[in-house]
Amino acid sequence: MLSDLQVNDIARYPDVLTIQDSQDDEIIKLEMIEVIKNATESLVNMRKVEGEKIAKDLKNRLDEIQKKVNEVSKFSTGLIEEYVVKLEERIKQILKDQEIDKSRLAEEVVIYADKCSIEEEITRLNSHIEQFNELLNSNDAVREKIRLYNTRDE
Repeated sequence: MLSDLQVNDIARYPDVLTIQDSQDDEIIKLEMIEVIKNATESLVNMRKVEGEKIAKDLKNRLDEIQKKVNEVSKFSTGLIEEYVVKLEERIKQILKDQEIDKSRLAEEVVIYADKCSIEEEITRLNSHIEQFNELLNSNDAVREKIRLYNTRDE
């Protein structure tokens, strides 16, 4: 019966299905190369757009950090002078009528100021922000530079 006939039954007969080695292989190869080329270009373009968006976001974050660093720097500038005045008043209050050794007070203030100063940290942070901005603005292999930047303290 014909209704019981399967494709496999027909395929078993010789020369019913044949595979020919022809120009088709070269056409398939060229088409595959074109498809892979297009897919690769799309991937590179997508990564470029993604990288630009990430760079823009990082730049915005760096700008915000820089603003905060500037605020902290402005705020910290007068703290030492303010501390000297408060320390002198406190010492006068404690000692009442006794004489204050101004040179000893100045020495203590210098020691305290050195311990309290955040100028070195602000300078270091500003340097890091500047270096990061340079990385974001460069056309070189940014990924490699960022990798090196992140691993240099390890």
